[in-house]
Amino acid sequence: MASNSIISISFKIADGADGLKKLTVDAEALRKVMKETVDISIGLKKNIINFAALCTGIDSVSNSFNNLQKCFVCALWK
Repeated sequence: MASNSIISISFKIADGADGLKKLTVDAEALRKVMKETVDISIGLKKNIINFAALCTGIDSVSNSFNNLQKCFVCALWK
């Protein structure tokens, strides 16, 4: 899963007094965006699982009606 993955990120420190300060701010902003992305993806994962479960339920009901219809057709032919 993504939570166990390691990625390498490089930053370029600009010349001047604010170079390291800007690097710290940029790294913090990146950390915040990555955390928000993970949080959103966890919520999306739950929605996808719920949707898949709903689709499976609908498919089961559809198959049940189809089997009942076959039984009635077979009974009419006898």
